[in-house]
Amino acid sequence: MKIKTISLSWFRGAADTVCLTPDCKSMAIYGENGAGKSSFVDAIEYVLNGKIGHLAHEYSGKHQEKAIPNTHKPSGVKTELSIKFTDDSELQMEIKPNGSSTITGPDSGGISTWDYRRTVLRQNEVAAFILDTKGDKYSTLLPLLGLEQLELDASNLRQLVKSIEQLSKLKELKGALKATQAKRTIIFGADTNAQIIQKIQNLYTKHCGPNDDMKDILSCCKELELFLDTAIAHFSSDQKRYMAIHGVAEANPKDHVKAIRDASIKLAESTEPLITERLEVLESAGIFAEKLGASIELHCPACGQSIAVDAFQSHVTDERKRLQIIIKTFESRKTAMGALCDCLGSLKSNSGKADAKSWRDELIMGNLAGSFAYLDKLDIQALRNSCTDAELSNIESKLLPIVEAAVQASRKAPVMSRGLCEITLD
Repeated sequence: MKIKTISLSWFRGAADTVCLTPDCKSMAIYGENGAGKSSFVDAIEYVLNGKIGHLAHEYSGKHQEKAIPNTHKPSGVKTELSIKFTDDSELQMEIKPNGSSTITGPDSGGISTWDYRRTVLRQNEVAAFILDTKGDKYSTLLPLLGLEQLELDASNLRQLVKSIEQLSKLKELKGALKATQAKRTIIFGADTNAQIIQKIQNLYTKHCGPNDDMKDILSCCKELELFLDTAIAHFSSDQKRYMAIHGVAEANPKDHVKAIRDASIKLAESTEPLITERLEVLESAGIFAEKLGASIELHCPACGQSIAVDAFQSHVTDERKRLQIIIKTFESRKTAMGALCDCLGSLKSNSGKADAKSWRDELIMGNLAGSFAYLDKLDIQALRNSCTDAELSNIESKLLPIVEAAVQASRKAPVMSRGLCEITLD
């Protein structure tokens, strides 16, 4: 519902009854100081909020009784205001000497539900809006356009997404997925999903028979795993020894160490100019703070000189791209660290098996006692969180000789015949 007229009588700056006819959806009121512009706006605010905000600092009474009535109001006259709507319904308000008020007339136009910030925009608020930043302008426009609740809902939705990510440990799951993808590349190379499935089906047909029941690929993998466990259980001690040594030989951390080092170098190359630039910003910010009080010009904190808005936007775009590269490199390094830790876990597990004890004892009696002592004490979980260059050097010097010894020992694979199948361990 639209307002048709606003009438004031001895309200604020109004004396005898004065009337304003908006006769439109929106309007701007202008005039000389003291002409009574604010009185009409104050009337709207008083009806909607029961008080006038800009008078709060000067008149702190409960009803602002000293601020509402005109100070020159003769005795015996009333302080009143009325608002008539386009349907000719009218809301009337009488302000008593003690500041309390009474309202008569129906709730025309549903005025009790009106949002003051969508109804009135004062002069100082317009001036502040012009000087506001883009973000502050956005915050000011939301209630004017009736979108404040929508923004609140969007904020709640963002918080809900964040909470869901935390509860579901989405970040950790993404990290695990990247580690799995890295393992897939190591094992299957560039094979597609279809090619990998075909390989599994071929293995199933070879060792478990035709897949006449059309079992799903996961069931096929489980049956293959059971077949292999059964087959390994029938291995001789020499064959089991070979299996353990072969597992050590396959767990070669050399490539993973190189991947971590390469990512660390890229991070260093990317981070160094960022740190240098941040130091320059801090130095220039001091100059900026000193000059700000005496100068009407604004200077870029990064260089201390004036800079065009379009050039600054380009700088921000370049900065974002650089940060994205750093984030991607950081994630690559983290993935490489996870792959290295998995590799070292396999190396530690296989070398510690009882089947490999005789081979291990031979190497300890030789010149690899220090290497196995280092491997036994290695805290793989701590390595996942921090992997320094010194630790990488220790891995290379201490563990690569163990892997090389395992490679040499597993050159010739034994053959086992069992029932209807023959498995060659190479």
